[in-house]
Amino acid sequence: APLTNLLRRFQELAKHLAQKGNKDDCDKAYQGFLKELEIYHHNMSQAKIALETMSRETATFDSSKKEIEAQIDNTREKIAGLKEELEVERQERAHREEAMTLAKLINQLPSRQETKQQILAQNKELDELLSKKEKIEQEMDEKRKQFALFHHSLSQLQGGNSEEN
Repeated sequence: APLTNLLRRFQELAKHLAQKGNKDDCDKAYQGFLKELEIYHHNMSQAKIALETMSRETATFDSSKKEIEAQIDNTREKIAGLKEELEVERQERAHREEAMTLAKLINQLPSRQETKQQILAQNKELDELLSKKEKIEQEMDEKRKQFALFHHSLSQLQGGNSEEN
């Protein structure tokens, strides 16, 4: 609309100048044109200032946006690193718990020295039992021989008694 008004005033001025009309009418048209030109110039200055302000705000916004995006990327990287660290810590904790469980089981068992002593005692008892077994087998063998001899002698005696009768 301001440009249309300026064009209309210019056309009026041109019309008065072309008609070579009254100097007052020409001055009046010229003053109207200058006034409209001043308004148009003022509006353009305001538009230029608004445009520059918007450009600065856009640049500030873009800069802030880049900083925020960089911070977001940095935070994502930190989160990924912390997730990895958390997983490592979880595994270490699981290993520690497993080690503690094994330590409890180990502590419930007798010591190596006690176990060796028990083994030695069992071996000694086994040796004694084997020795006893061997003595008993020898006695049994001797008794078998005596019984066989007795049985043989008894058979001969009975055989000798039956011949005598």
